[in-house]
Amino acid sequence: MTFGAEAIWVANSENSTITRIDTVTQKIDVSVPAADHPARLTFGAHSVWAAHSEENIVSRIDANSNMLTATIPVGKYPVDLAFGANSLWVVNERDNTVSRVDPATNKIVATIKVGRTPRSITFGHNSVWVANYYDGTVSRIDPATNKQTAVIPLSINALPGDIAFGADTVWAANQFDNSVIRIDPNLNKATIGIPTKFEPRTLAFGENTLWVIHHQNDTISLVNPEENMVVARVYPGSKPRDAVLGDNAIWVTNYHDGTVARIDPKVIDRH
Repeated sequence: MTFGAEAIWVANSENSTITRIDTVTQKIDVSVPAADHPARLTFGAHSVWAAHSEENIVSRIDANSNMLTATIPVGKYPVDLAFGANSLWVVNERDNTVSRVDPATNKIVATIKVGRTPRSITFGHNSVWVANYYDGTVSRIDPATNKQTAVIPLSINALPGDIAFGADTVWAANQFDNSVIRIDPNLNKATIGIPTKFEPRTLAFGENTLWVIHHQNDTISLVNPEENMVVARVYPGSKPRDAVLGDNAIWVTNYHDGTVARIDPKVIDRH
């Protein structure tokens, strides 16, 4: 799921399409045929980019034409993407690498080794950040050199399943102890673990809030970065899977419902 070109884009793995939702009308504009089984999405260079894990490719959809314009071979089992420094960054879980793709040529320009079983990627503070699931670490990559410049250990037995950036902080979802770990990019150090009660599946940041999606519990926890604590919970639907901030709202995919929920952050009662 991603936001761009005044639309929400949702990957439909079962029928291999990507749905475009108008954020004003809150209606489907079009469903675009994609390569097989699109998974996570990101937006950049006026395009939607989709990871196709089983096919070891990334596909590109032009946001003007709503057409598939490229399929790009990457590493083994691409599971997540991020856009930054005028590049697409793809994390490949089964060969422990990150592929850097130039959107001008749709070709890989660098391949960077990271930790074991990388599962998520984000961009912020002029760096690429990768959650290495079985290492319990986060890798930092400098786009200027295409080098890993830091490996940040998290808590003992940490299993970082997702990662996000916001409030000048890297956030890692620790699926070992049901917490979110906060990383200071100025220190390259994990500074605090915030209990979330339920297992954190995915993360999104916006409206000065970290949104923690709990797939198994039909819940989203809202973490206030100034207080380092959960200040509210909302219930978007059955088995929420992914979320994105866009057009002054948070949008959530509900797997069992087959729906997308729109939540206005301003009406949530926070304590």
